Amino acid sequence: MLDWDRVDINWEGRGADRGLRGIEFFDGHVYVAASDEIFVFDKSFSIVESYQNEYLKHCHEIDREENKLYLTSTGYDSILEFDLKTEKFTKGFHLHFEPTSYALNRYTAKMDKAFNQYDNVLLGNKLIPRPKPTMDFFDPGKRNGPKQEDSIHINNVSIKDGTIYVAGTGLGHLLALYGKKLRSFSRIPYNTHNATPIDKGVIANNTYTDGIISFDSNYNTISEFSIVRYAEEKLLNTDLPEDHARQAFGRGLVVTNDGLVIGGSSPATISVYEFGRKEPIKTVNITMDIRNSIHGLELWPY
Repeated sequence: MLDWDRVDINWEGRGADRGLRGIEFFDGHVYVAASDEIFVFDKSFSIVESYQNEYLKHCHEIDREENKLYLTSTGYDSILEFDLKTEKFTKGFHLHFEPTSYALNRYTAKMDKAFNQYDNVLLGNKLIPRPKPTMDFFDPGKRNGPKQEDSIHINNVSIKDGTIYVAGTGLGHLLALYGKKLRSFSRIPYNTHNATPIDKGVIANNTYTDGIISFDSNYNTISEFSIVRYAEEKLLNTDLPEDHARQAFGRGLVVTNDGLVIGGSSPATISVYEFGRKEPIKTVNITMDIRNSIHGLELWPY
């Protein structure tokens, strides 16, 4: 739908040639996140408008509730609120750890990755709870906002019944913003993507294990789904470093109203799952080039 060689879209970011990520819909238009800009398209993907903000950097997922669009500003450890009616950035939410808790969080994340455990980390003979960041509000229309920093790699925001949920690879919690209070909605594995609440708990791309996992509020696993893997000889560009591109990297996640789970992965694959069944019931592959991974997914509403 969009030409990769377009010069009016900034493709830069981690690994360069970063591509587009979050996608949402409103009032007959399609909103798509580039690194530092939100593009508005009509249903045929002709550009209608675009919006930038000083505090929007390395945007990942986006989500909408009514006329408010919420954007992950990964490069500022922040979430931005954009009013779709007034076409203004209206609020900023900055998440950050104090130096001591930041160091403890890095240690906790490292140990969690090493043991793939879903509980608190044992340090000596003490259980260390997963640290939670604090949050400050700022006005994205003024120059006194947070400094540019990606310390917790916020990658997902979701809105349900007025509550804002935030997750990132450097967070051991799915965080919920209730009014002006930031709380833990649930523990989640570190290094997840697309973590979001569902009726029975939480669902997320568990990137470290190359799968999708759902679990209840007590952290008991409900379902696990396997991400599609292909024979190495069928893949393209496998000589790239794994931190730039690898297969079975799960990104993008949608749960439909009738209970289907739709996930994206590399190389450019979309898979459909049913709860209680680990393997996909359908997959669609766009290319075998592992440089191309699905990131944002939404159901087409028009």
